[in-house]
Amino acid sequence: MLSSCGPQVIFEQKQDIISPWKYKNGYTFIFDVADTIIAYDLHLIVDHDAGFGTENMYIKVQTIFPDGKKVEHPLSLQLAGGDGIWLGNCDNKDCKIDILLATKAYYKQIGKYTISIHQHSRSEELDGINSLNLRVNHAE
Repeated sequence: MLSSCGPQVIFEQKQDIISPWKYKNGYTFIFDVADTIIAYDLHLIVDHDAGFGTENMYIKVQTIFPDGKKVEHPLSLQLAGGDGIWLGNCDNKDCKIDILLATKAYYKQIGKYTISIHQHSRSEELDGINSLNLRVNHAE
């Protein structure tokens, strides 16, 4: 009898952020969807400085489908609670938080999907974000 320790990961990639993160610097992830019957979860793991200046971070997420269609969504990612305590796992230097971007998402097309992430804060330059890691797995 075989067992696994969680959902099957079909894609995972980490990209280090060039600091400061400028509007023009987007980070792109490309993954394949081979099955339109399975539901997928998309996680964004954000690594930020423990001294990051705000409790949330604004991003724009653009998805390009295999047929070339594009959709874009602005998102606010909550990094700390209302009490100012970081929501992720932290040490004295940095914090990592796993944010669920999509849960039980179904893709209607087989093929390559591209997800691009740009910072969308009020300032042209954003300090304190160290890396982004996109993970796509089969939903449980």
